[in-house]
Amino acid sequence: MLFRLDLHHNAFHYFPRVIKSLKNLEKLNLGGNKLRSIHPGSFDNNPKLKHLILRRNKLESFPSGQLPSGLVKITIGRNLLNSINDLRGLDRLRILRLDSNRFAHIPANQLPPSLRELSMCQNLLTPSSSLSVNNLKNLRRLRLAGNPNLGEIAASTFYTSANRLRDLDLRQSGLSRVSGDAFSCLGRLRAVELEGNRLTRFSSHWFRHNRALRKLTLAGNPWRCSCEFHSAIRSLESGIEGWSEEKSSVLR
Repeated sequence: MLFRLDLHHNAFHYFPRVIKSLKNLEKLNLGGNKLRSIHPGSFDNNPKLKHLILRRNKLESFPSGQLPSGLVKITIGRNLLNSINDLRGLDRLRILRLDSNRFAHIPANQLPPSLRELSMCQNLLTPSSSLSVNNLKNLRRLRLAGNPNLGEIAASTFYTSANRLRDLDLRQSGLSRVSGDAFSCLGRLRAVELEGNRLTRFSSHWFRHNRALRKLTLAGNPWRCSCEFHSAIRSLESGIEGWSEEKSSVLR
């Protein structure tokens, strides 16, 4: 019985028919091919599929039709997608990677609440687009690096947001402003990456409610290096509790 099939970096223009005969398949890698679409019913005979890799193809639409309900991880970065189908029926899905596509907003209302990691780096997210992930209550990691026009993280961006979020990646996202209450609803936040943006002012108030914070990256911003900046860093460090288990990493 075949459980894993790796067909990446071939020259497939069409979905290989042989996959339909692999009823015990759990992991399928079709990355680095030339697929433009996947027709309905392509996975009808793969009920045990858990991990689907489709990165580095030329897909303009998300795989249509019924996807296996047992999928745990979908990787479909580096394609030409700007939207996805409704995935709320995939109640076992934990990881979804949509990096390097053409999304203008986070399609949170089409994603299952079981999701724990969502990666949308290097897309076309803008300040006017919705960054809310409020319905994803089990989300632990959100990666939005490389969306160069985000501009601002407002107080409402993560308002009543995923209260289990632990890792937030906002590197190289064109941020010039962060609201004082931007992260106040994220009580379990452990790591925030803000490097490579356009931030000039830092405030310890950003993280006054984030007692679990252990890592903060701030490199590559045009900070106004003043006594106020250094005081804010010191105030942040002294205000965070529970340093005994893990060493803090505050990178300037």
